[in-house]
Amino acid sequence: MSKPYVSHPGRSYVLLWNMIRAESRHEYIEDGEKAMTDAGLTDEEKDMIRRLDWIGLVRYGANFFVLEKYARVVKTPNLVVYALMRGQTFEEFMQTRQVPSMR
Repeated sequence: MSKPYVSHPGRSYVLLWNMIRAESRHEYIEDGEKAMTDAGLTDEEKDMIRRLDWIGLVRYGANFFVLEKYARVVKTPNLVVYALMRGQTFEEFMQTRQVPSMR
């Protein structure tokens, strides 16, 4: 088994990055609060993750591509994440696409 990525100084980044590992995904799904506490997240970081505050996490320094991976864990389609990052509902966002009926 590969060793978890731990060299980045951001606690939330490490938690989210480690979601590439099946073991980390399982631990988070089983008890997200424990996983966040074990990762040493601050209350602010935990709150952003609980609320799925995608744009807040990006502004905080989370890598967009790592967030896409986390979105899968919490069963949020990428298009929904993109819409929320733009401050739109999914329906509003889809109307901005060249083929709004494609889902």
